[in-house]
Amino acid sequence: MITPDSQALVVVIEVVWLDARGHLADVTQQLLIYSAATGQLLRSLNHLPVHRGYQHILWASRSGQDLIVSNTQPGPTVGTFNLGPTAGLLSGACFTPIPWSNGTLAAAW
Repeated sequence: MITPDSQALVVVIEVVWLDARGHLADVTQQLLIYSAATGQLLRSLNHLPVHRGYQHILWASRSGQDLIVSNTQPGPTVGTFNLGPTAGLLSGACFTPIPWSNGTLAAAW
């Protein structure tokens, strides 16, 4: 997602960990912010295990400092989505959960 001020890109990446033999050992995910102008990594917001799916960026403030994200922790599954009560506001290192129903498939802010 590009931030509303067009200065940064907020992305979720998959990190694959291999053992000494080159076999899959683990898969994790990271939420990162890159400069839209240079492509340089600006900061890493989190590094989490994958719980039946990847986190989703639902909204970004103008600067990208505040994000609404979902699927950041284990939660109920809705169809193929794990969007149970796991949405929240990520501001810096602080995650504040917001009301989120097991039946919610999408939301807009």
